Amino acid sequence: MEKRGGDLGQRAEAAGGPVGVRSGTETGEQGGSVTIRHAISGSRAGLGVAVGRLYVGSRTRGPWLLLALVAAWVSAASAPIGLVGEPAAALVLAGLLGSTAGYAWFVSADDPHTELNALRVVAVSGAVATAPDMSNLVMLVPLVAVGQIAVAMSWRTASTLTVIVCLVIAGGHAAVGSDGQNVLRFATLPLIGLFGGALARQQRLRVEQAERLLAETRRANAEQARAATLAERARLAREIHDVLAHSLGALTAQLGAADTLLEDPLANGLPHPAHQHVRQARQLAAEGLQETRRGIAALRDEPLALPEMLHSLAAAYRSDQQVSASVLVTGPVEPLPADAGLAIYRTAQEALTNVRRHAPGAEVWITLRYGDGQIDLTIVNGPAGMARPHPEGGGGGHGLVGMRERAVLLGGAVTTGPSDQGWKVRLTLPSVGTP
Repeated sequence: MEKRGGDLGQRAEAAGGPVGVRSGTETGEQGGSVTIRHAISGSRAGLGVAVGRLYVGSRTRGPWLLLALVAAWVSAASAPIGLVGEPAAALVLAGLLGSTAGYAWFVSADDPHTELNALRVVAVSGAVATAPDMSNLVMLVPLVAVGQIAVAMSWRTASTLTVIVCLVIAGGHAAVGSDGQNVLRFATLPLIGLFGGALARQQRLRVEQAERLLAETRRANAEQARAATLAERARLAREIHDVLAHSLGALTAQLGAADTLLEDPLANGLPHPAHQHVRQARQLAAEGLQETRRGIAALRDEPLALPEMLHSLAAAYRSDQQVSASVLVTGPVEPLPADAGLAIYRTAQEALTNVRRHAPGAEVWITLRYGDGQIDLTIVNGPAGMARPHPEGGGGGHGLVGMRERAVLLGGAVTTGPSDQGWKVRLTLPSVGTP
């Protein structure tokens, strides 16, 4: 609407010629003429904007009312002069002018209250214009206006206005000396618009109610599905805790006892050859127990202490590889859903495992950034050092695939590639709070 009106205003201003450039340097008569031209050009621009708004409004709001007005004007202009007396002609002209002004107000209104007031003006003015003219087409103006009001307003309000319109029509016909049959026929025609608009309003309300019920049903179904998902996850968490966590806990205890028994050296003073393997098995069992507990927390949708977990990963890497591993957390730390926190942790864990395999002894820099509507995790490692490769050498090659699958499920992405220091893994997730 604004664009079309602005274009019309620009064309009107262009028709006025160049103005305002010389007004600061010219004086006297020439300066006065420039000022006048400037005022005329401004008025033309304002008129162009107004016309543009009316044009767009007539196409988007009240097209039937516009057609009724056009038909009424054509009917009045083409009527035989002999059928219209002087008082009737004056009433028809005044009513049509008032209806046209009300319609212009209606299509340029910016709020529903103003639109309804404008429709009232159109309806009452159209009722004035229905004084016995040359055809029934003028009657379309108040009929359509009443119908639109009945669609937008309650039955009581619309019926009250309809009664007023009927009384105005009856009074106009009586003023020009119309017979009782014409008075009754014309005065009851707005009832058609009232009942038609009321039916359309009821249909619209039923459609809106159906849409609301559909939206509520969808929300209820979504909540029910979410509740079922949470219940299933809670059941899986209980099963994992009762079976796997207990088994790993018992295994860790047994390996701890074996570690204690193997601490004493052999008769020749050398340590038992199985002692180191038992210690590593105990460590792996303890780590598996911790991972199981983290998985259980994620299934129960419990937020994870992500920065502390990353520091723990870096500390384990430093102890294992005897090199530097730093963690930097920037931005305001915010709680994350368990799925997002676990995905970040697993990505960092897998990235460090790959460093152990492919660049043992490399320095590692872990950066976790909060902000800009997303969470950004970056793991950068330098070139390989002198440490031995990690004893877990297989892995099946599914680590990177698993990282990307986790990221995609959460609306994020994982990228890998060379960096200035060596190699970089980056995970980006949308920033969302805890549910």
